[in-house]
Amino acid sequence: MIRRLIAVGLALLLAAPPLDPLFDVVMGRHLLGQVPALLLLGAVAGWPPARGPVTARPLAGLAFAIGAIAFWMIPRSLDAAVRSNAADQLLHLSMFTAGLALARVLPRLPVPVSLGLGVHAVAMVGALGLVYRYYPGLICTTYNLTQQRAAGLTMVRAAPLLWLGLWAWAVSRAGRNQGPRHDPSPAAPAFRT
Repeated sequence: MIRRLIAVGLALLLAAPPLDPLFDVVMGRHLLGQVPALLLLGAVAGWPPARGPVTARPLAGLAFAIGAIAFWMIPRSLDAAVRSNAADQLLHLSMFTAGLALARVLPRLPVPVSLGLGVHAVAMVGALGLVYRYYPGLICTTYNLTQQRAAGLTMVRAAPLLWLGLWAWAVSRAGRNQGPRHDPSPAAPAFRT
């Protein structure tokens, strides 16, 4: 319970002045600092997944989380979050809630499904980073071209680290799901020559 309260408190701190304007003014801080921090704090608040009706419909939680993350990665949505305080607070709330939903849903999914979602997410970070880095014009009009290129370069550099993290997570989760191996067949007779 204390962990959840701390996560909510830190998320509120990130979403309020004086910290929020510090994130909003630089594209890299906004996309690669505040948004992942809110997702992570939501995941901390949602862990461990509860039993019962909260996770009775895991696909709804997964659809919400993927939809929220995808929506706020649209350049016009990100521009709206910088220009409008209401849209910015909606971004904060939806990212925190998406992290909470992912923490409750991902452990219940089969490893290949979770891994597939992770691979797709990491690939999108790398691809979006390449677009931000090399597109000759402004994509998010509230930021300048230098900020856009710097954010893109950081995303491209972060993608391999995210791949390593995803791989480590998949190996650890697969190891937990394996358990000890037991061969139910009787021992084969020794071969004599």
